[in-house]
Amino acid sequence: NVSYQTNSTGLVRVGTIMIVANGSCTSPQYVTVTQSAVGCGTQAVLTIGTVSGTSGNVVVPVTAMNIANMGAFQFTIEYDITKLTYVSCTDWNVQVTGVTIGQPSPGHLTFVWASGSGGVNIASGIFFNINFTIVGSGVANVTWSDNPTPREFTDWNGILFFPSYVNGSVTIGTTPPCLSVTPSSQDVGCQGGTTTFTVSNTGGGSMTYTATVTAGSSWMSITSG
Repeated sequence: NVSYQTNSTGLVRVGTIMIVANGSCTSPQYVTVTQSAVGCGTQAVLTIGTVSGTSGNVVVPVTAMNIANMGAFQFTIEYDITKLTYVSCTDWNVQVTGVTIGQPSPGHLTFVWASGSGGVNIASGIFFNINFTIVGSGVANVTWSDNPTPREFTDWNGILFFPSYVNGSVTIGTTPPCLSVTPSSQDVGCQGGTTTFTVSNTGGGSMTYTATVTAGSSWMSITSG
């Protein structure tokens, strides 16, 4: 369980928790807590998930928070081609259709979209999923980028807005035990409260772990687990 204080800063803030299990093939794991501003602030936040896998396919979620009246976007996402092979992007928010996805060079995905029927609002939830096939081991970073397509978001009236971006990764391991933490991120409201993450061993053998707040300790703490 994680408790967090009311956000009176006027800005979205992001905290990070590190979970360590000695001997685990996927340790450490990192989870993020993204808290909106007072009044459920207006700054948009786009988060690439931090997930783990051993082989086969893996899904990296991209979530959105505080998206208001979005009319168009473009951006690039980079990934490690020595560890991941891109398959597809699926499960787009139902308001976002007809996105043009390009692969201009290895390890780079470009996205371009414009609404044809009004502004899109996403208070908190899935933006889309990126599907990869695992081809290596270790940690594969999946990150926001401006190369070659720079990040640009506008509202329905063509006015630029500037989201906060949180990068993600895929931790790939083959030796049990395997640490799993779900979900990899939590979006919480501006008022103080609690949220939870589930820690489990998806491999073999036994596993013990420790959890530490590595960013955001001034407003967030671990109360149990």
